[in-house]
Amino acid sequence: MTPIEKNVIVVDEQGNEYEATYPKRAKGLVKNGRARFIGENKICLACPPEQYLEENKMEENKTLTKREVFEQIVKLQENIAWNNSLNNMTEAINSICQNDIDMDGDERQEAIEYVCMTFQRREQTLVEMIHAYENIYNDLKD
Repeated sequence: MTPIEKNVIVVDEQGNEYEATYPKRAKGLVKNGRARFIGENKICLACPPEQYLEENKMEENKTLTKREVFEQIVKLQENIAWNNSLNNMTEAINSICQNDIDMDGDERQEAIEYVCMTFQRREQTLVEMIHAYENIYNDLKD
């Protein structure tokens, strides 16, 4: 099977040349209106439109109630107190400590430290999320 080559030259309307692309990719760019063929093996990228095409409509924001924020704080606290992540960390450390994994002592120690650091950062993130929700809770009007 012969590998497909990037043999379609890509230029923009100012004449700047870019890295070549695959024929199928070039056809896709042309089909989607992002380029046009200007030769058998050459495409020209379309300039971006002068006007911004995305809509600036924002969905109506739902105001959280103090109760909803409080419920989120409780969930996060429960998550910190006890959950599967502690079991997962223990299992990961146990599997690293088993002798059937091809690691020397230093590699094992480094892997264990990485698992512990990951768990610690996860817990720190949960605590920061609680503080953020507490600030939201305190800012909400009754």
